[in-house]
Amino acid sequence: MQNKEAIIHGEKIVLYHGDKRHYFQTVTGKRIPSVSSITSVIGKDEILMYWAINQVKGYLLEKIEKGEQITILDIEEATKFPRKTKEEAGDIGTQIHDWIHLWISGQNPPIPEDERVRNGVLAFLEFQDKNKIKWLETERIVYSKKHNFAGVLDAVAESKGNLVIFDFKSANGIYKEFALQTAGYQI
Repeated sequence: MQNKEAIIHGEKIVLYHGDKRHYFQTVTGKRIPSVSSITSVIGKDEILMYWAINQVKGYLLEKIEKGEQITILDIEEATKFPRKTKEEAGDIGTQIHDWIHLWISGQNPPIPEDERVRNGVLAFLEFQDKNKIKWLETERIVYSKKHNFAGVLDAVAESKGNLVIFDFKSANGIYKEFALQTAGYQI
């Protein structure tokens, strides 16, 4: 992904893309915290801890149900399973997000073949049709000079006469940080 620039409140803001993260900076080198890094302090730790335990448990139970003997190697592999599952889910979410970005940009990307990605895309299209969404822009950099934070909201649209901002999610739950993230973009 390319770096992206925007001039907001007379300030040139640059979005730099790292490996898995992005960050904002002024042209003078001043780092600007991102909305998502600020809202990530809201703990999902307890929820994710139970999820990880259930991932390990499910991995081992599947072996037991198949009549397999569990070895120390299986236990070590089971402890890696939650991270692997999380990364895979993140990749699926990224593919859905990328497809949506192309769609809103006016391109006509093919419906994905991967069933998990396709399900996300079809849910997006159904939501769009049901709510009569008229997309105005995508991947917009926003910046609060007053509070000194920036972010990239996924889309701006009109729906039923209202201006709406979007941050697309493909998570299996709704977390408090989602509402705070969108509120940060609104600020």
